[in-house]
Amino acid sequence: MLKIKQYFPTNIGDVECDFINDIQKNYTNIINKLKFDEKGLNYFAVHKDKRFKKLNDWIKSNVDIYVKAHKYQGNFTAKESWVINYKKNNYQPWHLHPGWTISTIFYLKADENDVATMFKNPHVDMLNPLNRTSKTEDNEDCFNNLTYATTTYKPKTGRLLIFRSFLEHMVPIKINNKTRIIFSYNFNN
Repeated sequence: MLKIKQYFPTNIGDVECDFINDIQKNYTNIINKLKFDEKGLNYFAVHKDKRFKKLNDWIKSNVDIYVKAHKYQGNFTAKESWVINYKKNNYQPWHLHPGWTISTIFYLKADENDVATMFKNPHVDMLNPLNRTSKTEDNEDCFNNLTYATTTYKPKTGRLLIFRSFLEHMVPIKINNKTRIIFSYNFNN
C-alpha cells in the first residue's frame, strides 16, 4: 500500500488570546493616538513598549511553542514590530519578510466578515499537473492538503497567526469601514 509522507509542509500556528477583552480597549486607545501613512502603517515598536508586556509575553510564549514543534535551536526573540490600522480600500500585496525566521500577525480588533489574510503555498509546480486555471482557483474540490495553492484566515479579534517569514501572504482590498488593527512581529534567533 502506498504511503504518502509530508516532508515539506507549510505550517501556520493559529491561537486565540484568552485575555483579549482585558487589553483591547487600552491598547486600542494607545494605537488611536498614532499617526498612520496612507496604507494604514506605523512602525511603532510594539515589542519594545512596556505597556504591551502582557501581550508581548503571550506572543513570545506561543512563538516558543512553534519553535519547539519545529525543533529549531536557540532563543527566538522579537526584533521588529509595527501596527497596521486598515481603512476601507487599504490592502497588502503579496509579500514576505526577508531576513527573518518567524513572523506573526495579531488581530487586536477585526471583523470576521472582512477580507481574509491569504498565504501562498511556497511549493510551486511549474508543470501544472492540476490543470489550474482562473476558473478552478477558487474551487476547493480541485485541491486537497497536498495541492492547495493558497489558504486563508479570517480576521478575528484576538487571533494570533505564526508562520515562517519566507511564506508569502497578503490582504485583499478592504471592502468595509469596520475597524481592523493588527500588530505584526518578526523574530530571529
